[in-house]
Parts: sequence; C-alpha cells; structure tokens
Amino acid sequence: MLGIEGKAYIINSDVCDTRKMAEDVFEGYDQIIINADVLLTNERSRAILARYPVVMDNDVTLDTEEELAVSTQNGKFTLHPGQAPQNPTLLVVNGCMTIEPGCDLHAYRKIVVNGIVICPQSLTGSLGDVSVNGVVESYPDDCIVLDSTFVPDRVFVLRAKANARYYVRKKVVLTAKDIDVNALAQKGVQFVTPELVCAESYTEAAVSLIDEQAKLTVVPDGCTYLEKDVTLDRRLLKKYGGILYIDGDLTLDEESAPFLEGLSYVYVTGTVTLPASLAEAFDEVDGVFDEVQVINGRVVQNKVNVRLDASMLASSPDGLTIRNCAQLQVEKTITPQELEQANLTIENCAQISCTPEQRGAIELASKNVASISDEAASITDLLKGLLGSKVVNADHYIL
Repeated sequence: MLGIEGKAYIINSDVCDTRKMAEDVFEGYDQIIINADVLLTNERSRAILARYPVVMDNDVTLDTEEELAVSTQNGKFTLHPGQAPQNPTLLVVNGCMTIEPGCDLHAYRKIVVNGIVICPQSLTGSLGDVSVNGVVESYPDDCIVLDSTFVPDRVFVLRAKANARYYVRKKVVLTAKDIDVNALAQKGVQFVTPELVCAESYTEAAVSLIDEQAKLTVVPDGCTYLEKDVTLDRRLLKKYGGILYIDGDLTLDEESAPFLEGLSYVYVTGTVTLPASLAEAFDEVDGVFDEVQVINGRVVQNKVNVRLDASMLASSPDGLTIRNCAQLQVEKTITPQELEQANLTIENCAQISCTPEQRGAIELASKNVASISDEAASITDLLKGLLGSKVVNADHYIL
C-alpha cells in the first residue's frame, strides 16, 4: 500500500476474470491496479476497462467468451496421459510442471506455467498453447521421470524395471548403507542425469548406471546426504553423524566450536559460513566446499525477530553481522554515526524497520534485504493507503 495516493482498488491474483464485471465496479477509486498471471477479457470488459485509470501487470491476456473452468496448481504438478478435463479449462501452475509422453496438451484451452516445464524431447518446440514464465527442460521420451533429486531406497531397487531408463533432473544420490547398487547394475538400469553421488564402495557398480557425460561424485562410505541448509551443532552430529554431504549451506557459529572435532568429512554444495575464530580449526576438516565466507566479529543469525540496540553494538567491538533473520527492529536511540562506525553487516533479512534518520546507514550496511522501511513514513503512508481502499488477494478472482 505504500506510495498509493487516494482510494485504490488492487487485485493480486493468478487469474483475474473481468468478463462479467459491472459497469461501475471501479467508480470512486483513484487508482486501479490489476496484478495477474492471466487476465480474462471480452469485448465488453475491454471497453469498461478503457474508461478507468487501470494499471495492468499480467503475463497473459486471454480474450474469449467461452466458459472456462480454472485450475490452479502450486508446487509440483504432473500431466499424465489421458488426464484430459471434461470442460474447457485454463490451467495455471506455479512451480514445476512435468509432462509425460502421450499427453494431449490441446485438451486444455490454455496452460500458463510460472516456473519450470519438464517435457519429452518430442514436444520441445511444439508445446502449443502453453505459456511459460521460466524455463523449459526436456528428457528422452523413453525415460520414466523421477524426483529432481532422487535418493533410491531398498524398495526402488526391488521395483526397478529391467533395462529401464530413469530421468532425474538434478542428481541421483546412492549413499545409503542398505542400497544394493549391484542389483541395479545387473538389471541394466540407466539414470539420465547430470550427476550421480555415490559412496566409495559403490563406485564400480555406479559407473554402469550413467553415461560418460554425467558427473560422478564419490564420497566416503557412511556419508549421510542432507538436502537442506544446516548449522553445525550437537543435534546435527547426533542425528546424522560426522560424515556429511550437504546439498545446501553449512553455517558455523561460536557455539559450533566443540563439535568441529566430530566432523570428519563434509561435502558442501553451497556456502560455508563461519566466524573468523573457527577458520583455522575448520581448515583441518577433510572435505569439499567451493565457497567459504569468514565473518569477523559477532554473528546473530537464523532468528525470527531481532532488536538492534546500543548494548548489542557496544558488546561487538570487532563488528556485528546480522543474517538470515525475518524481522530486524533498529532501536531509535542509536544515531546514524554509531551505525556507520559499528562495522555492521546485515544480510538475507526480510524486513528492517528503522527511523528516517537511520535509513541511509542501514542501507549501506545491508545486502540482500527485501524491505527497509522507516517507521514514520510507513505508518503515515499505510493509513493514507488503507482509507477507503480495497485489496484483493486470490488465486482466481471474478470481477
């Protein structure tokens, strides 16, 4: 609502259907904003919209008189052969849509995807009336599509089809102790994937599961695969052990020091972040990590709410880093000069609230911050914007 002057009518939706809108629906509003992935119009609604100061931000405009069913899918969605709607349908997918071989895309009136489309190679370049706000990736038509990162278990080994080819978009992970990799090799299973991660003792059998273009990453036996960001602490080592493949970021803080000796091997695909006091000890850990970020001074991280006050600055003479926090409130009594002299770093935080005087210093200290608002301006603007305004947030909105 910030920056809105006068009464506003704001629509945020995946699909906004204007075709049955009333002639006077926008009367009395100074601003009309329609943010929609798909805007449904007809000759009548276009004429009405033209009479008002409407700002439209939409990816697709579909002009039709046809009655349409609207299906909105969030996350992962798969189109299977024979999965045809009974009525003319608009399909909107926010996430990843996988198309299996044999699907009839023309069964849908329109398909809009915000994210990734994974389709058979035979359909590449001929997706028809599919609008993609993202990327299109293809796989061989003879493949069975599995999860983007696939970690086979014992049941998969038993059920895998002889001489079958399986498409895995990112990587296959064969590190579990109870996986019979030799059985997969004997069945003639092939993984079509850019990377296969395997335990050292599985290497010989794993080579036969991929082609020569795929990357083969070998890790020590007993390595545990983690597909998430983690912090080194007692719970991590107790639950997963000290040999880790971390498909994400690894964070160490001052409290991680006692647990470094329990970390014997670590493979990190993302960034290792640690305080300068632990840098030398971490150098002794065996492993693979492309990027290491050493932070000087005190670190406050992974909190929902943080209040930055004068005592926090005073207790951090070597610098202060606040990172990965949802909400940061800067105490009003801190002067801009104190903030500038504090060797302060703020990164990966969603919302920072400060005074207008502090804002310049906070902006200089910030990196990858979604929103910085000064309290005086935000409250005033919010009250102005809310007075008489209407805000609609919906998957499918009919005017």
